[in-house]
Amino acid sequence: MRNKILLAFCVAVLIGLLCVSAQRNIMMPGGFGPGVSDLQSVVTGAATTGGPSEAVLFADANQRGVHKHVFESDADVRADGAFNVTPRSIVVLSGVWRLYREPNFQSPYDMEFGPGIYPSISDYGINEISSMKRLR
Repeated sequence: MRNKILLAFCVAVLIGLLCVSAQRNIMMPGGFGPGVSDLQSVVTGAATTGGPSEAVLFADANQRGVHKHVFESDADVRADGAFNVTPRSIVVLSGVWRLYREPNFQSPYDMEFGPGIYPSISDYGINEISSMKRLR
């Protein structure tokens, strides 16, 4: 049952992103393009639903490039062969996350990331993300 709810949530988020894309001519996949500020309403809406946590890691700044959706804590975000890069930007759709410099939740960064759009993680003094943990 939990998997069905999670799948329904993911589909709803994807449909929402595609609707935003169609309305604002935002490029997908591979980045949200110039209308990324319009994604803030999707992020805010997802944050208030109380559903499962979700974050999207992007290979490049400004939510561009290859991306990876993360729903649960991930001990090695680059272990996936399709996403073997250091993330440079993040969108947190829901939940609160802690980022780590090394795999297996080693060397944590001090701050927590809640719902929002983070166009450049280097603005927060983060140069490396190897793992991330869902806090709530």
